[in-house]
Amino acid sequence: MYNDNCMPVKSFEREYRWKKKIDDVKTRLFGPLLRVLVWLHISPNFLTFMGLLSMSAFIFFESKKSLIAIGLLLLAVIFDQLDGSLARYTHQDSDRGKFIDAVSDAISFTLFMAGVVENGSVRPVVGIIFLFSVSILKVFLLFRKSIALKTDWFLKPFMGLWGFVPVAISYI
Repeated sequence: MYNDNCMPVKSFEREYRWKKKIDDVKTRLFGPLLRVLVWLHISPNFLTFMGLLSMSAFIFFESKKSLIAIGLLLLAVIFDQLDGSLARYTHQDSDRGKFIDAVSDAISFTLFMAGVVENGSVRPVVGIIFLFSVSILKVFLLFRKSIALKTDWFLKPFMGLWGFVPVAISYI
């Protein structure tokens, strides 16, 4: 069976069934924390912003090789996991939120690589090759998803491209 774009629907159904199961497990795992965040009126976009802020602070402390850097990195990862779970829990998930999350992930990953390159843990050439490879892979995956799914947001087909503008700028 194929959709309007001549793409096999069965493979996408299987992928999204697994994604839904994983999302359900994360929602159950984070359930008590999600209820507290709702009670505090914290939005998913605020968590996304806090993740970016944590990753930005990581660069400063990473160069000093401190435990604070590890804590900030862990905090950024937790914020990244919580924002989507909170959006689904409060029924605020949307294509726009997914776009913001994709851009945030791209920026966070670029900041992380900048921190480890600056620290000398990774050679600059290896960091650039790794950033480029991951960026291309994500663009292809996001483009593949945008072809197969109907959307409530008109910019979705270009979502992957706009999300990696900061990565492209970091190469200059």
